[in-house]
Amino acid sequence: MLANTFGPHKASRRAMWHSPIGKYHNQIDCIMVRKRVWSSVNIAKTRSFPGADIGSDHELHLKRVKKHVHARIKFDLEKLKDPEVAEAFHAMIGGKFAALTILDADGTDMETLINTFNTAVTNTTSEILGKHRPVKKPWVTADLLDLCDKRRELKKKKKDAEGVRQYRAANQEIKKGMKKAKMNWIEEQCQDIEDSMKKNNSKKIAGERPDQHKARANHHHTGQGWKMSD
Repeated sequence: MLANTFGPHKASRRAMWHSPIGKYHNQIDCIMVRKRVWSSVNIAKTRSFPGADIGSDHELHLKRVKKHVHARIKFDLEKLKDPEVAEAFHAMIGGKFAALTILDADGTDMETLINTFNTAVTNTTSEILGKHRPVKKPWVTADLLDLCDKRRELKKKKKDAEGVRQYRAANQEIKKGMKKAKMNWIEEQCQDIEDSMKKNNSKKIAGERPDQHKARANHHHTGQGWKMSD
């Protein structure tokens, strides 16, 4: 693919070559771009720079590309606190490292060893620990997250009546589980607050209120100062 100055620019920023007498101005220069990154080219920012002093009848041509960065995979490292999980991880990763020593003894080049090492660590971590699943609500448990993953898979199978029935059943189970988990969490918070009140621990009470509303300005004047509301 070719990137050219066909964007919405004024004439001086579109021309890339000038005739010796300055009568003709053409767009004859192009930048070759791989087809797979063509959608990343910013056409509006692809232009020539007539003010660049390069000692040529051609102008400096600049192309701007927006790079799409892949999201970094995060693994659930908290599982390593479990002795059984940590032991299983060490056993599996140790077995794969033993194969690396054989490759090293065979005279395999360093780049191949590094790629094999990275693949072994990534695959083992993904298999034993799994991906980190951020929890935005404190009452969401690991079991509920597993149900959400199951529902996501069932959504892909909604091609017949049975698939729709299974998806709806899983969705209903998640809703009931979320509601129950939230109520249990609120009850636990209230119980902790009651225990703190009995112990006159005001600092802990202020930090554990489940419903903390901060006063905020209404952005309108009442004539007697700013009105605050909860």
